[in-house]
Amino acid sequence: MLPAKTTLVGGTGLFLITVSADIQKNGGRVSAVLDETPFCRRVPAPGLLAWNLTKFALGNAMLAWLRLTGTGMHYGTRIIEARGSDNLREVIAARVDPAGAVIPGSETAYRIDCLAVGFGFSANLELAQLAGCAVAFNAGLGGWVVKVNEDLETTVDGISAAGEITAIGGAAKSLIEGRLAGLSILRRMGLLKSGELTKEISILKQNRKRHMAFGRYFNAQYSFPSNTWPTGSAAYPTMCLFAAARK
Repeated sequence: MLPAKTTLVGGTGLFLITVSADIQKNGGRVSAVLDETPFCRRVPAPGLLAWNLTKFALGNAMLAWLRLTGTGMHYGTRIIEARGSDNLREVIAARVDPAGAVIPGSETAYRIDCLAVGFGFSANLELAQLAGCAVAFNAGLGGWVVKVNEDLETTVDGISAAGEITAIGGAAKSLIEGRLAGLSILRRMGLLKSGELTKEISILKQNRKRHMAFGRYFNAQYSFPSNTWPTGSAAYPTMCLFAAARK
């Protein structure tokens, strides 16, 4: 469901491209994508690129399609104001320098119907916390996560964790962790013979390592200098998507 015909997408991170592509595939128009982080942060290390070639190819394909459909891509650009007396009428954005400070005189006005902003994701840890599982803050993993060992066992005996609560890293990582956690539980229950499925478990752990590396790259896209925001540290807040459309 599209709240408006034309949307401006802003914030930080790779998810801005995915949201923009979905809007356009569903009949909407994205006038521009304003990414606060600089383009240089998008360039992955060669090893990471080789490990996750499919993901990067898909992302670049979406990016190319957006450019071909006329969507402007602007990096190092922050949304600083949204205007309108009754509904959203105009958004003001400005360029930021490498330190994250707004560059005076770089402001641009966008006449749009809808604004969508995102600054990353945070995992829902409430259930694990209620069970007494220890949590820790790790910016590379996406913020607050449940502490687990290599077999996905938490600090509470008999409880395992899998998915985004161990690290923000995508669906494929979550599926792999679910399989690993299940096999770990079977082993603790004595339902796996010694050495059984050793090769499969080794492959799953190697694949998890690959997805964790991509997750660290993904989460690094959401950090920026905390002193550039009046509320203090703004790194890794919850994903926020909102719209204000004209009647």
